Amino acid sequence: MNDGRTEYTFFWFIENYSYCWHSRGDMLCSPEFTVDELEGSTWYLALYPRGKYNLHSDYASLYLCRQDDGPEIISLNYQLSVIAVDGSATCSESFNYAFRNANEPVSGKFLKMNEILLRRKSYYLPQDILTVRCKMWKGTGEVHHIGQSSVRSRIGIEKKIFSLRIGKIQHTPSKCKSDNKNPISFEKGKFDFKQSIFY
Repeated sequence: MNDGRTEYTFFWFIENYSYCWHSRGDMLCSPEFTVDELEGSTWYLALYPRGKYNLHSDYASLYLCRQDDGPEIISLNYQLSVIAVDGSATCSESFNYAFRNANEPVSGKFLKMNEILLRRKSYYLPQDILTVRCKMWKGTGEVHHIGQSSVRSRIGIEKKIFSLRIGKIQHTPSKCKSDNKNPISFEKGKFDFKQSIFY
């Protein structure tokens, strides 16, 4: 008898994503979450913002990882997606995998970094937040939602403002040709600079 499809959904919101300093091979981990209806198994998402391996250095890589001492093998289907500003699931990839205790499936590249940070930043990072969704399910047929949870991570930013007082600056003409016939000069004054530090 088919009892239908039991499905669990997990959302991970990563704030200040554009300040992500991670190098290739460096990982961001979501907080762990436990799904009682999937044999009490515990999971987390692992995101490599600049890829895990040299082969995928232009891509962000995303993995679902198991972290528990439950059954030796848990077989399930899952889907990893980035949620865009309009709420649609983009860059979705679906998998069927037999997870062993505390192991990580091989998925590789996921989403081009330039798509996230440059070309379509407003689409993927509304308010500089990357939203990742993981759906996990067993069985087929009618969907029975067995739970949903969400977590939020923040890449820390420290902003500092300092003042610099300088005297009069005057442009000194060079031997290079220029269309600018007026020398540049700044009167003595106070200039404010902003610096952002992320960790």
